[in-house]
Amino acid sequence: QIIKIYESNLNNDSEYIPDVSSYKTYISQYGTSLRSDKIVKARKFWKDMFSTLPEPYLDIGQERKLNGKRKSFHIDKILNQQIEIFLEKNNRSVNALFICTYFIYRYKKNRITDSTIGIPLLGRDGRKQRSIFGNFVNTMPYRFLLDKQLSVFEVLKKISDDLRKCYIYHNYPFYMLCKELQIYRQGETKLYNVCINYYNTKHERIIDQMPIVNKEFYNGEQ
Repeated sequence: QIIKIYESNLNNDSEYIPDVSSYKTYISQYGTSLRSDKIVKARKFWKDMFSTLPEPYLDIGQERKLNGKRKSFHIDKILNQQIEIFLEKNNRSVNALFICTYFIYRYKKNRITDSTIGIPLLGRDGRKQRSIFGNFVNTMPYRFLLDKQLSVFEVLKKISDDLRKCYIYHNYPFYMLCKELQIYRQGETKLYNVCINYYNTKHERIIDQMPIVNKEFYNGEQ
């Protein structure tokens, strides 16, 4: 929208008006959705998944520190192509592959078979919500019990199938689940300590015929 506004002003074109829906409309719809039958089913789904609570992966102590550091790893072109071919052949997603990799790594390193991660999701349903400025992200917890007898391919299939089921109820607010499970402790939740966040944002690369360099900044906190 910013690019289109800039270009319209540059070309003295005052006709462009961003198609932006009202946040008030979203709030009203959100309140209605929390009283729907689907929310009742979602509540049961998540409570069944966490009928028992998993052990926390990391002991971060009583003091919650937000300071963080970032390491970036770039996958080389050949390996990237191999991953794409593998996923296309097996009809699996990049997200499911890296979640699978993490769970297997955790088992190989610490012999842990009961793992829970947080998966941040966009939280926007439909074109209208996508046009509203703001943060709609809802974290979806995902618990996986690894069967040591399964092959890597079978584990990946199980995760893919699980995620499809979870996505049906992904709009259930995480804070409501924490309240239901009574896991709040000193202002933080122990349900999971690791997030796996996959996003494939498509950035504009040209503004008024000028190339753009997109760079992600890290704020030093996590």
